[in-house]
Amino acid sequence: MDKPHAPPLLEARRIHKSYGQGASTVAILNGVDLDVRAGEFVAVLGPSGSGKSTLLNLFGLLDKPTRGEILIGGKPTAHLDEEDRSRLRVRRLGFLFQFDSLLPEFSVLENLLMPVRIARAQGIATLRDREFQDSAREILSRFGIERLASRLPSQLSGGERQRAALSRALINEPETLLADEPTGNLDKENAELVFKDLRRLADERALAVVMATHNEAIARYASRIVSLADGHIKEMSVTR
Repeated sequence: MDKPHAPPLLEARRIHKSYGQGASTVAILNGVDLDVRAGEFVAVLGPSGSGKSTLLNLFGLLDKPTRGEILIGGKPTAHLDEEDRSRLRVRRLGFLFQFDSLLPEFSVLENLLMPVRIARAQGIATLRDREFQDSAREILSRFGIERLASRLPSQLSGGERQRAALSRALINEPETLLADEPTGNLDKENAELVFKDLRRLADERALAVVMATHNEAIARYASRIVSLADGHIKEMSVTR
C-alpha cells in the first residue's frame, strides 16, 4: 500500500560521505537527497562501488555522513550518541544482508529471538517469553518455514536461511527494512521469492523497504527505482 503523501520515515538531506583524508580522500556520496515513506519498496540500483551500501549504512545509523543529515521519523540523528542510535535501530529498523548472518550454534527460533533479547536489555520490549516465541513462530509460518524452527542454520537451504534472516529482521516489528543485496547469494527462483516477500510486506503491512541491489529484475517488484552512480542519484522512476 503506497502512501505518497504520508510523512517520510527516512530522509537523507544533502548527504555527502567521504573516506580518507587530504589527497587520499575518496568521495562516495555527493549531495544525495532521498525520502522513503510507509508502504514504499524502494530499490537502489547501481554498480559495485556506486554508494548503495554506504547509503543503507547511513540510513541504518551504522555510519555517519561527512556532511548532511539523516532523519528518522522526521527527527535529526546527527546529535545522537551511540546508545541512542542503537535504541533507535532496535525500535524502528530491521536489517537484511547478502549473508544471512544466522548464528550457527543456535536454532532458527533462537536466532529469531536474539533481537528480542537486545530490545529487552534496552527496556524496549515488554512481552513475556512465551508471547515472543508465539510471535516468532507466526512470522516463520508467514514465510512457510515454521517447520524449520528447531533446525540449525546448517540444515537449511540458502533460500530457507534468507527467509529465516528476513523473519529475524521483522521480529521487533520495525517501520523500515533495510536490505543490502539480500539475494546476492541466491539462485533466480529463490531471489524471486524474496522479492515477492518484500513487496508483500510493503503492501500488506505498510512496511518501508529500501533494497540496495544490482539486480535489475527487482524493477517489477519495487514501487520506486533509484539509480546511484558517481555518488549522485541519476534518476528516479515509479513502477506502480
